[in-house]
Amino acid sequence: MNIGILLPEIYNCGPVNVALNIVKELSELENVDIMVISLRPLKNNETLDFFKKYSSLGVYALNENNYFKELENLALHLDVIHSHGFYPDKLVSKLDCNIKKITTVHCMFYKDYIKEYGLFKGFIGALSHFRILNKGRFDTIVGCSLSVRSYCEKYLNNKININYILNGVDQTRFYKLSASKRMELRKGLNFDVYKRIYIYAGRLIRRKRVPELIDLFLIKAQHDDLLIILGDGEELDKCKERAAQGNIKLIGNVDNPEFYYQISDFVISNSSAEGYPMSIIEAVSCGCFAFLSDIEPHREFVSNNPQVSCLLDVWDECKVLSEESVEHLSARVMALSYLNVYEQ
Repeated sequence: MNIGILLPEIYNCGPVNVALNIVKELSELENVDIMVISLRPLKNNETLDFFKKYSSLGVYALNENNYFKELENLALHLDVIHSHGFYPDKLVSKLDCNIKKITTVHCMFYKDYIKEYGLFKGFIGALSHFRILNKGRFDTIVGCSLSVRSYCEKYLNNKININYILNGVDQTRFYKLSASKRMELRKGLNFDVYKRIYIYAGRLIRRKRVPELIDLFLIKAQHDDLLIILGDGEELDKCKERAAQGNIKLIGNVDNPEFYYQISDFVISNSSAEGYPMSIIEAVSCGCFAFLSDIEPHREFVSNNPQVSCLLDVWDECKVLSEESVEHLSARVMALSYLNVYEQ
C-alpha cells in the first residue's frame, strides 16, 4: 500500500507531529510505503530529517506555480492520500482519480479559526473548510478526539463517514525518567531538585491565554515553585511582563521539549480551544500531571486519564495520584488505528 501524507508545511507543531508519528510507526510494517508532501518549500529542521528517515517514497514540496497539477501526478502512484489542514484538504477535495481520500480534523473550526484569525476571516475560513469537507468526496473524515468528531457531525453531511482517532506520541522519545536521572538533569540546570516545576509548551497566542495562565500560577503556586514556558508568539511581551513578577523562566522554542517535560512535575494548559492537545499527551507520557482549562477536549482528556489530569477549576482540591499506564497515549496505537482506516 502506497500512502501519501499531505501537509501545509513541515515544522515542529501539533498536527505535523501527529503525521510524523503515523509515518514513523507505519514505516516499520511490510507492504506499507509512505510519501510525504508539503505545500510550502522544505526548510532544514529536525522534523524534516525525521520525515526523510521514515518516508520510503520520499519527501516532496509542491511547485507553488502549479500545486494541483503536481499533486495529481504524485497521486497516480498512491493508493491513499491523507491530508491535514485547510489548504491540503482543499487540494485533495479536487482530486478525481482512483485514490482513497482521508483527512484529519485537528480543531473545532469556528472556535479555533475565529480566535486565530479574527471574527470575519475566521468565520469565512471555517465556513469554507466545512464546505470543502462536505463537497470533497472524502472517504473518511477523522476527528483527533471524540469531541472534534461530535463537533464535525453538527456541520457535515450525515452521509459522510466520520470517525475519530485519539492523538498519540512516540513513547520511545516521550517517557518518564528514573528519579535519580531526573535529579541529575535538574542539578545540571542549577534547579533545586526538590522544588515543584510546572511547564507550559506551545505558541504564545491569544487562543492559548498564556498571560492569564501566568497570573493563575502566581496566585496558586507556592513561593518556591517554578514555571517553565516553552514557545514563542505574538503575546511574548505580555508574558515577559507578567513573568517578571515571579519564579518563571521563558525558554523560547526548542527542538527537545521532552527534556523539559522529563524534569517537570506538572503541565498546564489554559487554552480556550483545542483539538486533542499533543503537548499535554507528550508531557503526561514523560510523567507530568496535567492541569487543564475547562473546554470540551480537555474534559475528554481528563475523563480518559483521570489519574494523571484534572481541570484547573479544581487545582486546590485535586489529589495527584500518578503512576497510571500511559500506553494508550502511544503513537503506535494511533498509527495502527489509521492503518485500519486506510485499509477499509
